[in-house]
This record gives sequence, C-alpha cells and structure tokens, in this order.
Amino acid sequence: MDGQNLGILVVHPAVDLHHGLPEAGFLLILPCRVFAEQGILSVKHIGQGLQPLQQLHLFIVDRAADREGGSDPENPAELKVLPTVLPWETGAEYTFNDAISIKTNIEKNGENSSEIAFNNATFGPKISFTEMNTNGKSWVLQTDSPDYGFIYADKINADGSYDLANVMTVITGNGTTTEVAPFYVVPRSVLDYTQRDNYTCHVYMVAYSPNMKVIINAPSDGSTSTATGTGSKTDMVFTQVK
Repeated sequence: MDGQNLGILVVHPAVDLHHGLPEAGFLLILPCRVFAEQGILSVKHIGQGLQPLQQLHLFIVDRAADREGGSDPENPAELKVLPTVLPWETGAEYTFNDAISIKTNIEKNGENSSEIAFNNATFGPKISFTEMNTNGKSWVLQTDSPDYGFIYADKINADGSYDLANVMTVITGNGTTTEVAPFYVVPRSVLDYTQRDNYTCHVYMVAYSPNMKVIINAPSDGSTSTATGTGSKTDMVFTQVK
C-alpha cells in the first residue's frame, strides 16, 4: 500500500443507495498512479433507461490517499479518501455603483472656457447640467477653495457684476434632480497676490453613497479632451485673472 497526502478537489455525483454508481464516466488519473472513476452525465437504473443526474457533490479533500490493487486500467487502484466538507462562508463583498449620467453644457465667453474675474461673472463661461440621472443618489457640487463659489445666471446684473450675498458655497441635488439651471463660477475677492499666491480652483461633484466623484467635465462630442479645456473628466479647473 502506497500513501501520499493529496490536496485535491473531488467531484463525485450523488449516490442512489438503491442502485449502483453512475455508469457513464471517465477515469481520472491521480498522483502515485491512482485511478479514480467519476460519473459524468447519468445513472442507469436496473431495467430502465438513463436517468438525469440530480446532484453533484463537491468535496475539498486534504487526506491521505491509499493505493491498493494493480497499476493499470484493467486492474485499477482504489482511492480511499476522507472528505472534509467545509461550512459555507460568505465571500468578498462587492459594491456596485449604479451608472450616473449628466450632460454638461458650457457657454464660453469667446474662446474663454476656464478664466474667471471678480465681480464680472459673465467674463467666465456659463455652465448648466441637463439630462441628469444619478440613480437616486444625492450629490453636491463644490470647489476646493472657500475663495470661490457659484452664482445662478439670473442673479447677476446686466454688466456681469453680482452681490456676494448671492454667491453659494455649494450646489446640491438629489435623485430626483434632472437639471441645474445656468450658473457661473466666481471669485469672492479681487485678485491680490499680496494676500495669496494661488488663484486657481477645482470644481467637482460628489455623489453619495458611496462617496464618488462624478464625470462633469467630459465633452459632448466624445473626444478625449475636457469640456472646459482644462482639468480632468471629473474636475473643472478655473483660474482667476482679474
């Protein structure tokens, strides 16, 4: 008798205790020239035709396999195993993020799509979102700097000036929001390099939950560039020049 520790997966059909083992099968050759027969498709009842195989048992085997008998198909060895059936364990948890679609509309001021000026909202581009589908998720549009904010187009004066009281820190919405009215990204203070040296801001949208940035800067023509000409597909970048 030869023995070897095997770590294998044994696939064996259900056994009908009133009848023999499945008749259709193939010969599986294991290490140490051990032959194991496996049923594949059906079992044959005595005096009856082929019947469908009803079950398939999967066993994780980590035990000694003892070889008895000959070493050829005419005198196959017997495989003796003690299967260990492990309890069911929940696998990895996956989070599926529903698709979010937003159409971004950019109205440039001439060729300018990313430069902004204090107290002159129309100097920069006018932005709006339409055909929004966030699959029930709430969202917030925000900047990475408190020195910049948003103002709706209907809140600015004819010359482009605006009241700071109407400048919003964020724009929010929920799963039922289908559009955002035209707005501008505007500075809250005049350009002054003696006060600070960074006059660039990023604008992005975060949907909840899980927290994820939303694509809002993709061009409608499907090209690889961005709608504003700067930043990334999820971040609009604006630079204050006045």
